[in-house]
Amino acid sequence: MLTNRASGLYRIHTGAQTVVVLCYFALLYFALGLAGVWEEALPTEPYLSYALVVVVALIGEAWTRPERLRWMLELSRRNLRRASLRQFVAVVLVLSVFLVSTHDLRISRRFFGLFLVGTLPLLHFTNHLLPTRLLKVVLRIFEKKQANILIVEDRKALAFFEKKIRSGVYPGMAVAGYVTRKRPDFSRPGMNSKRWLGTVEDIASVVEAHSIRQIVLPGLSFEPAVGRKLRAFCEAKGIRLVLVNDAPERLGCRLTMTDIGGMEILSPRSEPLEDPLNQAMKRFADTVFALGVLAFVFPFTSLFALLAHRAQSPGPLFYRQERTGRGGKRFFIIKYRSLHVDNGNAAQQVSKGDSRVFPLGRFLRKSSMDEIPQFINVLKGEMSLVGPRPHLPEHDVAFADVSESYMVRTFVKPGITGLAQVKGYRGETRTRAQIRNRVRWDLVYLERWTILMDIWIVLQTVIQVIKPPKGAY
Repeated sequence: MLTNRASGLYRIHTGAQTVVVLCYFALLYFALGLAGVWEEALPTEPYLSYALVVVVALIGEAWTRPERLRWMLELSRRNLRRASLRQFVAVVLVLSVFLVSTHDLRISRRFFGLFLVGTLPLLHFTNHLLPTRLLKVVLRIFEKKQANILIVEDRKALAFFEKKIRSGVYPGMAVAGYVTRKRPDFSRPGMNSKRWLGTVEDIASVVEAHSIRQIVLPGLSFEPAVGRKLRAFCEAKGIRLVLVNDAPERLGCRLTMTDIGGMEILSPRSEPLEDPLNQAMKRFADTVFALGVLAFVFPFTSLFALLAHRAQSPGPLFYRQERTGRGGKRFFIIKYRSLHVDNGNAAQQVSKGDSRVFPLGRFLRKSSMDEIPQFINVLKGEMSLVGPRPHLPEHDVAFADVSESYMVRTFVKPGITGLAQVKGYRGETRTRAQIRNRVRWDLVYLERWTILMDIWIVLQTVIQVIKPPKGAY
């Protein structure tokens, strides 16, 4: 019921916001017309079509928006901005595609410029103000506040639910009190009987006395007999029963649920790349891209690297080093050699001004040209174009001591570039915070992967190749 109510409020918010944007569209159209901006009256029909396109864009974005950005009443300011930006980008993209595909010359570019300038702040303004006001209107029209009874052994769950209800996460609810399986010892320090309504055995009288319409079990640790008895009682009395999954609190992380053969499976994280279709799509893109680079770029970069070696550091063209791949499997990564042949400890990270790097080798590294041979690893299936950067086995051991989730990175293939790298965490990791942040972004990639994310990371990487960041050396 809570999920359905939250989903309903989300849809109402989307509808109301769409109406506001359409009103802005219409007001701008008529205001510019009355102001005499145009020499002649504009045709109405194409503008109606574009208004419909805006509606499609907003509804489509709302339909595809991630769950974490749908609880409008609980979003942080940062996520509110992110949701508004998603909507704005959707409107711009859909309008642009429609404009280009129709080759419509009757539409005023000035009108669309003004419309887009005002749309982003309008979307953010409505995302900030509408949810709480819509909730009050909906509750006033359709429903009174509901009383809920919590089956708990202490008052922590009571305080938690009251806090969430005040914040609007559980709309239309109010806490009448709580019951326990056994009578608590209120003589103990810190214990009092405030809000305690009785034991589970008294539930029938408590429900009648306090007009209870919903009972909440805040955890899944109750005995099966108690749960079945409570469910039967609720159904007989026409009372809603809500169970709160406390497994995330027990494990210390959010969980995702998957139904496999009728069995509900809980997992600490979602892994889009476990889908065979996603794997096939990513592998196809990797193969095509790798073949293109090896055919048209690799010969020229190899010639440059060879000349650089002859001039400043004679020796092998390529440098092969053991790295950790998917599932912890070891492989040898291939790079253009950027260090002198006699470079001491191979496990030592390259630092700024490192004397082991010859001058043109520094250019190879800063421009990321030394990474080009890794497309051979991509073609062999050992790496992907995008993914967490592979590290030396020695570094894996050291970094795993800093971040307990470090080895989760090996759930996917390592990449030539990755989300952590375009977020600024590339090259040498000097501090524990840098290690944790690199792992954090790698896990974000693992859990939220889409083909569009891969495209965005590749484009960001190209920008960094053209204009290397300060941390590149």
